[in-house]
Amino acid sequence: MKKDIISVIIRVYDRMEDLAVCVESIRSYWNCYNYFLIVVGNGKKNGFTIPEQVKNSADRIIELEENLGHIDGNAQLLLAGIDYIPTDSRYTIILEADTWIFSDEWIDRYVKMLDNSDAVWASSEWVKKYWSLGLDFSIIKTEFLKNNTNIFRFGSNPEAYVCNYLRENEYSFIYIKENMPVHIPKSMRFMQTNFGGRFRSFPCAKMVTHHIEDLENGMNSKKLLANHCIGKKVFPLGNSLLIRIEFFRLVLLRLMALIAPQSSWIRKKKTVAA
Repeated sequence: MKKDIISVIIRVYDRMEDLAVCVESIRSYWNCYNYFLIVVGNGKKNGFTIPEQVKNSADRIIELEENLGHIDGNAQLLLAGIDYIPTDSRYTIILEADTWIFSDEWIDRYVKMLDNSDAVWASSEWVKKYWSLGLDFSIIKTEFLKNNTNIFRFGSNPEAYVCNYLRENEYSFIYIKENMPVHIPKSMRFMQTNFGGRFRSFPCAKMVTHHIEDLENGMNSKKLLANHCIGKKVFPLGNSLLIRIEFFRLVLLRLMALIAPQSSWIRKKKTVAA
């Protein structure tokens, strides 16, 4: 049986090592669909060119000559990729190059949920206290995306802008529970104070989002953390027993985050300008 095509727009500026692993993980561990990989970069002018191994694995490479900056550049990459989505691709995934995912079983589950609903978008809730959607990873109905490119013409708060756009135009969305919460509850900050108050490992999704510049040993540390998140040796690093222990610790930490006291339980979610 022929697999449906799902497009994946991977955006990158300078994280080329991350990009190589991101693409390799898709080709090795995403098996539910036929994924059409569109890699869009805007770092060429500053010396950040797409690696050959990525060019050999991707279906389409787009290297933009100009970079419009951190926020505008993010929107620029997404808008540039839309034009290359195949006509027979019913869904499009948007993905940051530093987001590594080692399974697509849960992706398949959310695609089927979108199939059976009026929702046009699936991603994590970004910040609990206001309406916002995570953009590191999102699944979007392609027809909606092509007819609503303005959803990526965001300002200084992209996560809020996207959510506001959907709500104001009466489009529904689905939260990806495996990727939530993104931010560590304040009542748990004493247990995990690094990574800017955010979770970077999501064991239920087999996903890691660490920035290698925040890690003492860079890429090797991130690969070891990926082993911890998955619960086994995907990369030849670490002790197998300790990897399993760290996996269960991560799972426990995520469960604690769901039950930890937080103000969002009693406060109404806010809409913020974006």
